[in-house]
Amino acid sequence: MFASVRPAVADSVQKVRIEGNERLDNATIEFYAKVALPEEITQGRLHEIISNLYGTSLFKKVEVDIVEDELVISVEENPVVRNVTVKGNHAFSAKTLAEDLLKLKKMSIFTESNLNQDLGKLHSLYVSRGYLKASVSYVIKPAPRNSVDVEVKIVEGPLTRIGNVRFVGNTVFTELELQEVIASKRRSLTDIFGFFGDSTKLFSERLMVDQSLLRDFYTSRGYLDVKIGTPSVEVTSKDYSYATVVFSIEEGKKYRFGDYIVIVDDVKTWEDVERELTNIVLTKKGEVFNMSLVEKTSTLLTAFLNEKGKLFATVKNDYDIHGDVVNVKYKVSLGQSVYVRRINILGNTRTLDSVIRRKLGVSEGDVYSTFAMRQSRRRLLNLDFFESVDADTQRISDSAVDINFTVKERGTGSFDIGAGFSPASGLVGKISIKERNLLGTGKVISFDLMRSLSGMSSVLDLVTPDIFDSEVSFGVGRFILGKVVFRQKVGRGCLLLMGLLVVLTQGFLRACRAI
Repeated sequence: MFASVRPAVADSVQKVRIEGNERLDNATIEFYAKVALPEEITQGRLHEIISNLYGTSLFKKVEVDIVEDELVISVEENPVVRNVTVKGNHAFSAKTLAEDLLKLKKMSIFTESNLNQDLGKLHSLYVSRGYLKASVSYVIKPAPRNSVDVEVKIVEGPLTRIGNVRFVGNTVFTELELQEVIASKRRSLTDIFGFFGDSTKLFSERLMVDQSLLRDFYTSRGYLDVKIGTPSVEVTSKDYSYATVVFSIEEGKKYRFGDYIVIVDDVKTWEDVERELTNIVLTKKGEVFNMSLVEKTSTLLTAFLNEKGKLFATVKNDYDIHGDVVNVKYKVSLGQSVYVRRINILGNTRTLDSVIRRKLGVSEGDVYSTFAMRQSRRRLLNLDFFESVDADTQRISDSAVDINFTVKERGTGSFDIGAGFSPASGLVGKISIKERNLLGTGKVISFDLMRSLSGMSSVLDLVTPDIFDSEVSFGVGRFILGKVVFRQKVGRGCLLLMGLLVVLTQGFLRACRAI
């Protein structure tokens, strides 16, 4: 990066002259320089203009000068990336690396900084996936019109697998017990047949998971003070094919639960709720300390408060240790009650908003409830109009949220045709047409036609659900029944029946739970 500032400073600059630009027009450079004419230019202002231009990453070199009443900006533009190619990769596809990982992409601005970042990310990715000897290099090839082709060369090297796992400092649990806890597995004869799959590969992310799994294992068995060190890796073969992973453990002492208490920051208003919260607590005095029970209790307390409209309630766990006894304080901060400001319906191209809203268990102005959200989502899915229903909560203020219900509609029409045979009627044919969401109104219309040698029948039904926003559905149907009859003296004839059917149904069962 280069910059040049000439000492000459005019009292006032009336014009700007741009030099050296190829792709960018003068107006764009003036915009990035943030020059407002006429303007008095000081030495500090010149440095600011240079900083503004370099901040765009568009320029390799910038010089500014003042000639009489004219500000002269000379630039050398950074090249544009014409193509990016990746070679030598086998563990990852070139498309994955180029599109998902590399910052340098086709038609992006080339800078040494971005290139070095990309090389570092590539190397880190390979090392994290067990390629400890991987190396990454590059070639920059100039191309026409101030552009470059970037070629990234990767030498992956061997994939390092876990040849052994050791634990240092464990006295309470055996190495075999701890081996069962972690996700990483040592290479064995059974792995030749792929029994352990990728679990024998030296993945750094998995080692971090193993560290967490070991900590959870100990803290759920009374060892609150356990310390699991960062796993160390010792390469055990010259070709880097195998390594030993070492976990260092400081177990500490074993604890039991003592007393527990739930403290709510607004006891006057929530005194009854505090008693309910106490009943939720899973930890019991005298039992072996179990961190997972404490965390699960906090989750249950938070969920309970969310149902009560305390969307931003928090639960903090404090521990008071006396000897080998841990007293637990669940400190509840209620925050404000949260109300629903607006409900937005998104993604419905056919179904009317009103059809969706009447199935919601929450309305604008209601206290926010996670139970009502789950119930609403389940009701919408039960309509069978949608492939998926997503509910997203957007915080507007400390006391208000907007809710976005995003639906993906599915086909709601059906057409069936069938045929059969019976001794009484002979050959029978049937056609059935049904639309469960007529014109997006939620109404159901169906038509059935059955024809045989002895007669025919047809039924046309129209059902309007939830009339007047109630649980009542109103249906009206028209049927025609025709039958061929034989009578002595009269001979063959036809009996025709027509009718109208009106039905009111009340939905007594209402979904109260959402999965």
